[in-house]
Amino acid sequence: MNNLLKWCLLLVVATTFSTTVSFAQEDDQPLMEDGFIRGGDGFNIKQRIFIGGNVGLAGFSESFIGFNLSPFVGVRLTDQLHAGLGFNYAYQAQKQGTTTIKANLYGYKIFAKYLVVNLDAIGSGRRREPGDPIGGVYALVEYEDNVIKAKDNFGNAAEIESPPAFYLGIGYQQNFYRKFGFFTEATYNVINKDDTVFPVGLRAGVYYGF
Repeated sequence: MNNLLKWCLLLVVATTFSTTVSFAQEDDQPLMEDGFIRGGDGFNIKQRIFIGGNVGLAGFSESFIGFNLSPFVGVRLTDQLHAGLGFNYAYQAQKQGTTTIKANLYGYKIFAKYLVVNLDAIGSGRRREPGDPIGGVYALVEYEDNVIKAKDNFGNAAEIESPPAFYLGIGYQQNFYRKFGFFTEATYNVINKDDTVFPVGLRAGVYYGF
């Protein structure tokens, strides 16, 4: 009798667990993965792509100021991990004694960010349409390589390769209308070699997820 009771209890537990897992898979799909794979369509790359751009403060000090503009394209590798590349443009002005140097900077960046805190999952946990941005706090890594075209107040001009930059940062992103989202982030250049420049940047931008 005891053995029969044990087997009955195991059967009930197994059935309950199986039903719970099945229900969770149907109603609690990962927020961004829902819709990526439909039937026999396989991997749907379009629903993982996002585009956007940002403007920001590239750095500042008593003798330096810099602003940047950067459009980008990326892909959601997973719900949390996003990667992409972009184009950089920046305007910089630096004063050295009686000389003022104004420069235009052009280049590219490669970035990756990882969503550390998924506020949508913590909050309502509502199901999302494919491509909808996820709101939350993320960590950022980014590499930049640029060329500078500079000119001083005496008419001297030069084109030089800017030292590469490697940024670590933290940001916040949130959906605000359908597939549109906004983000803000702060960055720190860990390989900055110019002691006259404070290597912290601030950015804000928007993006669209397909």
